[in-house]
Amino acid sequence: MDQILRKMPAVTSPTDFGRRTVPGVRVVLPLRYSSVDPVLKVQLVATVDVTNTYREKASWYDIWAATVAIAGMCVRHGKGGTASWLGTCTCSIHHRAGPTDEDR
Repeated sequence: MDQILRKMPAVTSPTDFGRRTVPGVRVVLPLRYSSVDPVLKVQLVATVDVTNTYREKASWYDIWAATVAIAGMCVRHGKGGTASWLGTCTCSIHHRAGPTDEDR
């Protein structure tokens, strides 16, 4: 999990997140971050996405904080989780059997 948190920016300034086809988007979604958890022996995948086709102004810090919360409440108990209180942005963490090349 620490590998994911180290890769993810934590700046507080608002950024435009959204789909590639939406004008003005600075961060194209979905984004995937992955790491292998040595304790759970699974790959953890954190996905940042939007629940609509528009862009959403959010801060990386809020997304980072949501990831920390999911790790503290869900991942440490061997579960996945989703935070959806970031406007229309969501941050989900789930488990995969092993790493894939498509993840960063």
